Amino acid sequence: MSPEKRLEFVLDLVNGKFDDLRVPGRLDTLAYEIEQFLRIPQGQAIPPGVERSAATLQRGYIDPIRARIMTLLDKGEYEVDLEKIRLRVSHSTGQPVSWTGIGYPSALIDWQLAAALQDGPMHKLRRCERVVCGKLYLGRPKQRFCDLKCSNAEQQARYRARQRRGSKVKGA
Repeated sequence: MSPEKRLEFVLDLVNGKFDDLRVPGRLDTLAYEIEQFLRIPQGQAIPPGVERSAATLQRGYIDPIRARIMTLLDKGEYEVDLEKIRLRVSHSTGQPVSWTGIGYPSALIDWQLAAALQDGPMHKLRRCERVVCGKLYLGRPKQRFCDLKCSNAEQQARYRARQRRGSKVKGA
């Protein structure tokens, strides 16, 4: 996963892109993507014996990531004490060295989140200026809104406000 894709995945989690996990297959897809992001063995995002539910992923992964990102944006930094991390490093002839995190998901979240934030294009990180939206997105330097829908809605709201002010002046 490229650094930009990793950061986009984090933003998707923060923005709640994976809202309706009741849709068949979506829970498994999200669990798989979390495993890829954290580099943990397949099937370990929701360990055996733990309820396979959206709430499990929400509590275990999405909420901690969202809390750390929002703290970083609001305060400019966050600090955590990492628990013990176990890694499995492997190499085969002709293949690049790979590593996999084992256990301690909270420490792996912090480790991978720090790597994604460091390696990703943080200079492109923006918060949508539309008050009712506030989504995080990767944008261009002068881009103010996350998408065309928010841009148009804000433009329409400003137009209507000008029209209201204009009608008050004419009627006075």
